Amino acid sequence: METFEKPRTRRRSFPKKASPPRFKSVETFLNWHPEDGYRYEWNNGIIERSDRMKEEEIFIIRNIGRIFTRSAAYQRGDELFSEVDVTTFPGQVRRPDFTYLTKLQVERSVNKQTGIPLFVIEVISPNDRSKYLEDKLQEYFDAGVQVVWYVYPSRRQVFVYRSPQDIQPCTRPADICSAAPALPDFEISLDELFRLP
Repeated sequence: METFEKPRTRRRSFPKKASPPRFKSVETFLNWHPEDGYRYEWNNGIIERSDRMKEEEIFIIRNIGRIFTRSAAYQRGDELFSEVDVTTFPGQVRRPDFTYLTKLQVERSVNKQTGIPLFVIEVISPNDRSKYLEDKLQEYFDAGVQVVWYVYPSRRQVFVYRSPQDIQPCTRPADICSAAPALPDFEISLDELFRLP
C-alpha cells in the first residue's frame, strides 16, 4: 500500500509507477476508473494504492464463491461481491477484496445507500505495511463490520477477526475459517480455501 499526497516529480520520461491524479472530492474519485493494475482507496483526501489480487489467487476467489453458494444467506438472495466501494465514514472509501451484502443492501446500492457490510475479506499483499493493516482493521470495526478475514496467500494463512482483539489464526490445513456471527453457516477449511484444481 502506498499513499499519495502530491504528484511526484521524476526525471525519467517513463516512470515505473505514475502517481494517480489529484481529486477535489470523493465523488470525483469514485468516478475515476484506472486501468493500471492497482486498486485505489480514498482516505480523507489521500489516495492509497495497493496491489490487486494476483492471477494465481483466482482460486481463492473461486473457492470462497463456491462455499458461499451453499450458505443460507445466498439462498435468501444475499451476495458476496469483489471490490465494491464501502464508505466506512465520511471521507473514507474502502474496496475490500470481498464484501458481503444482504439482499436489501444490494437493492439499496442503486441509490448509493448500501450501508456497512457485516463481513469483509482482504487478501493481503506482501507489500502491505502492518500499521496500514491495523488502522484499516480498526476502521472496519469502528464502522460496524462484524467479521474481517485477512488472507495471506504467500503464507497460506488466514486471520479471522471478530474485533481487533478477538483473533482466530488459521494456520493448519484443517483449521476452519468462519464468518460467524455475520454469516453463521459460512465456513471453509484452510486446505479448501487454498485448493488448486
